[in-house]
Amino acid sequence: MEAILAKLLMPDNDVIQGGTAELKEALKHPAAVEELCQVLATCTNPQIRQYAALLLRKKFGKQKTWTKLPVTCRAGIKSSIRNTLLNKTHEMTQHSICQLIGVLGKWELPNNDWPELLNFLKQCFENADPCKKALAVYLTSVLCETSGGTIKSRYLKDFVHMFKKSLSPGQPTQVSFYTIIAMTHLVGHIGSSELPLFQPLIGLVIENIKVFISSNNEDKAAEAMDIFEELFESEVTIVVPHIKSIIKLCLAIAAEPNLDDGLRVKAITFLGTLTRMKKKTIVKHKLI
Repeated sequence: MEAILAKLLMPDNDVIQGGTAELKEALKHPAAVEELCQVLATCTNPQIRQYAALLLRKKFGKQKTWTKLPVTCRAGIKSSIRNTLLNKTHEMTQHSICQLIGVLGKWELPNNDWPELLNFLKQCFENADPCKKALAVYLTSVLCETSGGTIKSRYLKDFVHMFKKSLSPGQPTQVSFYTIIAMTHLVGHIGSSELPLFQPLIGLVIENIKVFISSNNEDKAAEAMDIFEELFESEVTIVVPHIKSIIKLCLAIAAEPNLDDGLRVKAITFLGTLTRMKKKTIVKHKLI
């Protein structure tokens, strides 16, 4: 399998076409999944490992394909993938494996069929190694995207507890950034009953966006600000206590000529949205 995948990365169309035909046949065999997992775990070429993760993710994108495997086989795959994630240090490979875990989590988490995954997340997050912590939060963001409804109904308190820690002052940029991305994915699943849990986090989000800007991570600041747009569209009540802080942040960004134009435009857009949605509140408190 590794040799076949290597052909797909060659700068020769004939070799690629031949490899594609071989791969198509290889994937028809029952041993294909095991072979792809082996490549993912042992191959020294990061690109080939990423390809293997992509193929597994595509294969298990349909729940039926995953659930028809024997329970013992599924358990072996989950264990193998989890161990591989810890043993690989190439960031793109790790992210590819996290995306694969996200697909499997969509089928396993609703019935709590993968309790080891949540324990694994907790262990990585509490690790003294900042790279392990960042990996845990990135995986969390993937799971919030693929299984947001399940996380809201079964694990929200645990995740919010993690978010509070990962948004606290002094955290590595990657940790706080992926935390905000995870929260953004969850917003669409949050309702009034979850408001007491989610609302206090918004102030921390605002402070971290300020840190991104002051540390020249304007691209991260711009992407992190997407959480406001999601909140405005689906659960604006959560941001009401923070409107003044959000407006001050947006005004400061819009007024700073040295910042990236895309970031400034986004801030101005948010100001317009807030003015339309909460005009009375803004006028009452003389926020603009």
